[in-house]
Amino acid sequence: MTPAQKLKLYKEKYGITLKKGLSQSFLADPAVLSRVAGALNIKKGECVVEVGAGAGFLTEHLLNAGARVIAIEVDETMVEVLRNELGENPGLDVVNADILAVDLGGLLDRHGVKTCAVAGNLPYHITTPTVFHLLDARARVSRMALMVQLEVGERMAARPGGKEYGALSLGVAYGCVCERLFTVGPGAFIPPPQVKSAVMRLVPVPPL
Repeated sequence: MTPAQKLKLYKEKYGITLKKGLSQSFLADPAVLSRVAGALNIKKGECVVEVGAGAGFLTEHLLNAGARVIAIEVDETMVEVLRNELGENPGLDVVNADILAVDLGGLLDRHGVKTCAVAGNLPYHITTPTVFHLLDARARVSRMALMVQLEVGERMAARPGGKEYGALSLGVAYGCVCERLFTVGPGAFIPPPQVKSAVMRLVPVPPL
């Protein structure tokens, strides 16, 4: 069953309604999902924190790659979907929370994990604060593969002197080595957004 078919089923089964306030747009292209998960080069048993797990399409790819996934999702309906549809997988723990309110270090401590990788299709309305929140916890993060709006990705990777360079560029450059891996068109999402997206890989450098 494709992600699009699953989403249709979940709408009927759980009464899913897209919440504009949460910037919900589901990445549903299997090839893109595979590339995002592959960008982390996951080792079997490695912990991956997924930000905004939604209907679990990326979650499945991460689990299939051998990860232990801590899936963070703020929408209670999506949490029900994740727990009912994927909850039997022993490698998955679903956390109903706002990523901006999550103490990542404390979360990893409770799971007995020293470090983690991070993946996610970041909600557009909280992308910048989420990136800074993850940077604050970079001592516990080995690497990140984040889907963001293309314009934001350009600012993240911008160098001094360019028109895109600003506070986000400076913060990312201070805390990470950042690169844009590939761009993604609106057709990879349900519903399609009106902007292109980019997958960014960030490798944190130790805090001074």
